[in-house]
Amino acid sequence: MKYLLCVVFLFASAMTLVNAAESENASPWEVKDAYLYCVEAYGDKDEKQLLDCVNEEMIAGEYNTFKTLADVLEYIEKAE
Repeated sequence: MKYLLCVVFLFASAMTLVNAAESENASPWEVKDAYLYCVEAYGDKDEKQLLDCVNEEMIAGEYNTFKTLADVLEYIEKAE
């Protein structure tokens, strides 16, 4: 029984890693749309809240997230 539980656990762990590896980058236009939505919803005063909002939108779309708001803005510049 322990063997079966170990196998199930290892399989679930492997599937989690595969799903994480399959995340891709959103297009600059999608990131820009998410950013503009977040600015409209929360304003642009609190950078952490704005970054969290953008990252939540990226997670909802199963895209990679950003580490800083500067990274978001730099990525958006690719769209222009």
